Amino acid sequence: MIDLSRSTWHYRTNPRPPVSDPLPQKHRAYPSRIDEADRAVIRDKILAGWEAGSSVDHAFAASWDEGVMLASRRSWWRIAAAIGACQMVCVSPVSGRIAGRDDRQGCGFIAG
Repeated sequence: MIDLSRSTWHYRTNPRPPVSDPLPQKHRAYPSRIDEADRAVIRDKILAGWEAGSSVDHAFAASWDEGVMLASRRSWWRIAAAIGACQMVCVSPVSGRIAGRDDRQGCGFIAG
């Protein structure tokens, strides 16, 4: 007996037919995908939050408090990364020190 799962054995002995023109996952359309109009709204709210000295989490929570739930918190962070959050410096309002990647709670992003 060998250590292979049934599906591995099946697909090794019966491979799937190759796709002539494969479409990468990031280009596939699916029902839960965030459309460009919603991305623009989220982008505007993130940028407005940064202008006010707030974090992405604060912009997300404020938007949710207004009754606008366009995407998950993680999706907001992905959109912020696409904007260029990597170029922002996160400063903790409590200690005034530059916060680390895992220390984002309650901090505001300011242009660095």
